[in-house]
Amino acid sequence: GLVVHLGQPAEGGDDGLMLRDAVHDYFAGRAVATRKGLRQLFRIGRISLLIGFAFMAVMMLVGELAYSLFSRAAYATLIKESLIISGWVALWRPAEILLYDRWPLIRERELFQWLATAPVIVRAGVTDVRPA
Repeated sequence: GLVVHLGQPAEGGDDGLMLRDAVHDYFAGRAVATRKGLRQLFRIGRISLLIGFAFMAVMMLVGELAYSLFSRAAYATLIKESLIISGWVALWRPAEILLYDRWPLIRERELFQWLATAPVIVRAGVTDVRPA
């Protein structure tokens, strides 16, 4: 759980309930925001992937056209392969988004979800707090 040390107890005595509710509400909101960010990242990844595939197809077609136009000369192969490589480069970021960028956000969302339900313990009147 989450342990909060207070120097002095409040007069009303409901520190624990108020603090627990505030912590749970805050981290529930952060979990929702992270979930929305994850959905937005996936949307951007899917759109970028479609654009990348379209660009790759165009580069392959232009490469084939250049290859046949220059009568299969040595530099035609260079042009064709360069265009194909540029198509692969265009697919790099969408693949990175969909394969790798999501994991830190997923872990962050899970942490916020756990903190939104974690027990909150309030210790009032503690003046000397040392890490265990």
